[in-house]
Amino acid sequence: MDRHADGVPPATPIQNVYPQYMYTYPYGYSATPNPPALLSNTPSAVFPGYPTHTAVPNPRAYISPVRPPLTQMRNTSNPRKRTANAGSSSGQSKRPKNETNTTLKDGARQWGDNDKARLFERVLGPDNDETFSKLKQFKTSTLKKITAELFPQKTVNSVTGLWDRSFRIYKNICAFESVTGGGGDGDEEVLDEKDSDSEQMRDYRKQLGRAKRAGKEVGTLKVEEIDKWYSNGWFALFDNRYHESPNVSQPVVRHSGGDISGDEDEIEADPLESEGHPEDLDQIYWPASPGRFGVTVDEEDVAGQDLFDLDGEPLKAMQSSASMDERNEETFDSPATEKKPAINTSSTSSASKPQSKSSKKTGGTSVMAASSELLSKQSGYLDERVAQNKLQLALLQEKENREAVQDEERLKLEKRRDEREDSLQRARQDMDRQRLDREAEQWEYEKKAQEKKHVMEKDKQRFDAAQAVLQMPNINDTVKEAANEALLKILRA
Repeated sequence: MDRHADGVPPATPIQNVYPQYMYTYPYGYSATPNPPALLSNTPSAVFPGYPTHTAVPNPRAYISPVRPPLTQMRNTSNPRKRTANAGSSSGQSKRPKNETNTTLKDGARQWGDNDKARLFERVLGPDNDETFSKLKQFKTSTLKKITAELFPQKTVNSVTGLWDRSFRIYKNICAFESVTGGGGDGDEEVLDEKDSDSEQMRDYRKQLGRAKRAGKEVGTLKVEEIDKWYSNGWFALFDNRYHESPNVSQPVVRHSGGDISGDEDEIEADPLESEGHPEDLDQIYWPASPGRFGVTVDEEDVAGQDLFDLDGEPLKAMQSSASMDERNEETFDSPATEKKPAINTSSTSSASKPQSKSSKKTGGTSVMAASSELLSKQSGYLDERVAQNKLQLALLQEKENREAVQDEERLKLEKRRDEREDSLQRARQDMDRQRLDREAEQWEYEKKAQEKKHVMEKDKQRFDAAQAVLQMPNINDTVKEAANEALLKILRA
């Protein structure tokens, strides 16, 4: 069915009306070299009465707003993924999810209860103290050795991941056990509970809900995991080794045996309501406040009043507070249930005037006494603080003197050490100089002896040559005389 059959004109893209506002979209949109014939018409041809506008041809390619399917985009973006998708769509059946490939090098992905029990017994067993101590010091190498012994088809990373997950489960169960208490009133966390669940599983659910509301770090712990760890004895193995570990142990919150209240916010106890906690925190944290010295002043009486105003009337607020005290005393002295006989109003009003004046005087006197007592206690507190500051100053001075003495002794020790090192260095230098002198003398002596030996060897050679010449029978007399002179010269030397 043609969607333009009802006479509604088709929408004209903005690229043909205003080409300068055309935006080239990123990858993922199909492009055609030329726009369609219908869209190339002017707007006046499509919408009657529209101003005439000559369409300028767009030098860039026409961008179609039609987006290709998502699967096509994914297949075209990555050639490897496209090849993989093509191979998967060729009719080959995938492996079921629960099927494990035992021929892989890294081993099966699923860990059975028997494998976990073997690993836990190998590390945490009562006869494996040495293995556990090595695990605490050298975790990777120990798990690598255990993997080679027990699980040769798995990798060290797989065994390490199992161990870390198991340790987290143990910590979550410890946090779960740290929340104890009696029976609840049904306000625990509502979980999927079947009629076939045992009473123990329901108790686990209730306790797990209390632990979550109390803010315990139970993570994604489930009651099935808790029951499995208890029934298989895994928690006992871990607890025998890690019970006193500071990374695991948590304070146990003790609850009474009564029912849990309906409000979840009442699980955590208020620190102000705990036993032995003072009700008035101001008595501890703000000792400089006037109310810390035993003088009790009603906050309602002095609300908005300035006891020491800037106008020079310090007792004005005290008198007003005294009148408030008078009214309060009259209210408390006359019980609401007591019925008094009728009294003449005129006599009552006349008699009440002096009584009110006297009560005002009494109230003002009591406020003055309280103020004087307050000032005296404040002065005592200030004197005590001054004494404490003096004591602290004396301690600081003593400490400085002690540090000065220590510094002086340290300087003396350093000076003596430097002098000793200098003397030792001078002695070493003298010894080195003497050694060098001896070596020089020895070298000169050896040099002279070597030269003398060389001269003697040359004289011997000349002497032997002269004797050989004289022993020749047929020799000239002149040669003989020269040989004799050479012999005499050698002998004289």
